[in-house]
Amino acid sequence: MLEQLPNEIWLEILGYLSQIEKSSLMMVSHQLYDKTVASLYQNLYLNERPIIHIPEYPYFGNNWSTLVFSEAGRSSVKFQALFNTLSKNVELCKLINKIHCTWHLNRNLLTRFTGLICEHATNITYFENFLYIETFETISKSQLASQLKSLDIVPHAKLPGPAYASYLTSITSMANKFNWANIKSLTIYFDALMWFPNFVPLSEKLQLTELCLNLRNDSFPGFESAPRTSKFSDLFDVNTLEKLSILSWYETETLDVYEEYGLFDLSNFKNLKEISLLSIFYNENFLLSLFSNLTRLEQLKLDFMFDHVLSKDILTILSGIKTLKYIDCKFDDLDEPILDVIELDDFAIFELNQMCLCDSCKHVYSDIILKKYFPTKQAFMIQNSSDIHSKHFINHIFKLYPIIPYFHLLTTSPCIAYRSKSIEELAKKSNELLNDLFYEYESDTTDTKITPEDIVSLYHCICHSMRRTFDFFLKLFPRLHILVINDMPTIVDEQDEQKFTKPIFYSSGYESNQVYQVINDETLFD
Repeated sequence: MLEQLPNEIWLEILGYLSQIEKSSLMMVSHQLYDKTVASLYQNLYLNERPIIHIPEYPYFGNNWSTLVFSEAGRSSVKFQALFNTLSKNVELCKLINKIHCTWHLNRNLLTRFTGLICEHATNITYFENFLYIETFETISKSQLASQLKSLDIVPHAKLPGPAYASYLTSITSMANKFNWANIKSLTIYFDALMWFPNFVPLSEKLQLTELCLNLRNDSFPGFESAPRTSKFSDLFDVNTLEKLSILSWYETETLDVYEEYGLFDLSNFKNLKEISLLSIFYNENFLLSLFSNLTRLEQLKLDFMFDHVLSKDILTILSGIKTLKYIDCKFDDLDEPILDVIELDDFAIFELNQMCLCDSCKHVYSDIILKKYFPTKQAFMIQNSSDIHSKHFINHIFKLYPIIPYFHLLTTSPCIAYRSKSIEELAKKSNELLNDLFYEYESDTTDTKITPEDIVSLYHCICHSMRRTFDFFLKLFPRLHILVINDMPTIVDEQDEQKFTKPIFYSSGYESNQVYQVINDETLFD
């Protein structure tokens, strides 16, 4: 029955299956293997940290096949297993269309893997996000250089600093072996406005669809004063670029990166559909310039240094972009946080704010927060920083021991456990921290112990406390599908013709406080 489905319907079905489900399906029969195997090898995501799957949304990021392991130390073992499989059956290499690397893969193994891909992956069009110059050199010397649509101009080293003398000339020689007319996706780790005019003068503008700029404080011997006579709109076609990412490596504001790297000219690219600004210092004028003329923007990720929040002026500009479906940003909540630190004249205290009076939130306040974190009035007093470290559960959940994995864009990229902890790990750590403060917890009953269920209940309560903020964004952006506010990822749903947000992670058992019971004339008399 399944074998007889048309290919277009089969591909639609595969789009809803996880990687493990596809692997299981391939073992059912030879026919299903043949119909499924291509989707498993088409897009490879080479991760060196475990991938976190979302049970409620298994189709998020499932356009990639990842290395499957639960412990970080196992990544090289799984990478080696993939290499062995492709080596034994090189025909599988021909199924690969796209490879995305993460930054800390085993270097020697990546070099061997790259050689295998260059020799046998004749249909690959994207090989991206690698950092090692030997990877770049291997690709540049192979037949792939003429067919790839992606080009990653690798840095001289992982961290910024003085480059070796021959770096720019060497990297230019390698880059020029690619077919510039083919390139649609460009990632560059130094000043593009310096490099192109001085090293790679273009006869025609590049028709990029994706551009990733890394702003780094590197120095290049002999080229410190190289002239910057071009603008981005001189180098790249302003009509074709759809995805723009800017990642800053600067940790202080001693340099105005917006002026230094000519970023204001990017406002000429009016067809952008996706923008990511990461680890960069906030600049209101740049944002106003960049967003003012956009009409097609769909996805926006803003992660400024020191968690700088968006201003009302920027939100007003963004609200005029009717195509926005995905927003990830920091914002001053319209409600008070459920736990806050209040600085008084001579001391500081914790303050609770009960922002939601639903039964579940009442349970969280009485049976978790007051019973386990703050069992006495004295517990609200802050004697030193260890009190904040031990009892500030909001910081635990989102900052110190985050239960949310890293993701770039939730719907299209895997979630990676770089620093994230499981709820079981956070519950254990919370008890250890509280035990250091309240020695009597050591011999107390399990009623005073933080449980994984408590962590989820706190997470849901925090979500409830942001109701006004969520409602504000839903009203401002009517087409919104994904909203990530202050590291809280939510998805927009609808009930009784009322839109509401619900958490994407740990959403089991969650009940929204944004939906109100609709009462008509008849139900008034029931």
